[in-house]
Amino acid sequence: LDEAITRSQNLKLGDEVEILGQTFTIVGLTRGLTNIVNSISFIHIEDFQALRGGEAVSYALLDVAADKNVNEVAAEINGRNDHVLALTTAEFSREERQIIKDMSVEILNIMNLSGFLIGLAVMALTLYTGTLRKWQEYGVLKAVGAKNKHLYTVVTAQAVMSLLGGFVVAIVLVWLLGQIVPLIVPGMGLALTQTGVTRVLAASVIIGVVSALLPAWQLAKLDPAQVFRG
Repeated sequence: LDEAITRSQNLKLGDEVEILGQTFTIVGLTRGLTNIVNSISFIHIEDFQALRGGEAVSYALLDVAADKNVNEVAAEINGRNDHVLALTTAEFSREERQIIKDMSVEILNIMNLSGFLIGLAVMALTLYTGTLRKWQEYGVLKAVGAKNKHLYTVVTAQAVMSLLGGFVVAIVLVWLLGQIVPLIVPGMGLALTQTGVTRVLAASVIIGVVSALLPAWQLAKLDPAQVFRG
């Protein structure tokens, strides 16, 4: 059984479980084979056939000799029997991933995208209003002779530093959740990938800098005298 199932059901090695009316003993644990839809368990094929009342086999794994071409072997098997579908490892993996996507992944992707867009919107609004609140400070900079390009540089640097600080905090929080969530909800996990982290960082920097530069562009047209009159 998968360790997520044994943890949620308070089971351990050596305990007995009932499957289709028959009692089995847990002799091993796997990891990472439980998701929000189902879990994968392993039993001897003879026991499974006895439970099902027949000798039906859903699939078999073949170890192809090193001097044989996997694609050619699969094609030969398919050519010999119309009722058998032989797939290479890559094809089988692709089919299994598609099944998972059809069951739940698309919904999770929509939820993930919605959360990502909401996060970007909140971040952009925060940087936008934060820049506008400092209009007096930027006005003083202009009054002492700062050029517009210097103003843009300061705004961009502040935005990037704020983004990086928030990004580091977010990564730490996600990592902590990834350690805690599986303990609370078996089969539910959070994982950080290099591709995902890079995409989020790139999108955050682009949107954040643009959001900060928009009010900076307005402040660049500010008359320093207005600051002192205010």
